[in-house]
Amino acid sequence: MAKLFQFFAFVLLIPIFKIPHFLHLLIVFLPLLGFLSAAGFGRFLGFRGAALLTTTLVCLSACLSCVAFYEVAYSGCPCYVQGASWI
Repeated sequence: MAKLFQFFAFVLLIPIFKIPHFLHLLIVFLPLLGFLSAAGFGRFLGFRGAALLTTTLVCLSACLSCVAFYEVAYSGCPCYVQGASWI
């Protein structure tokens, strides 16, 4: 079972982290993912499950934003994320 998990982690999750600015995309989309999952599956998750899921994803987004702040403010690494190139 552990070998299967390592295989899926290597094959499926590692290429995701090669996306440029993946950290900054997670900061934006984790709360959205929490909202959509609570809105779509809230009946199956129950009150406590939906609250736990959304709160966890928002707190994770807050922690990642602290990491991004450290990266930009203290390390001096500017980050430019182009959202809509047609504008």
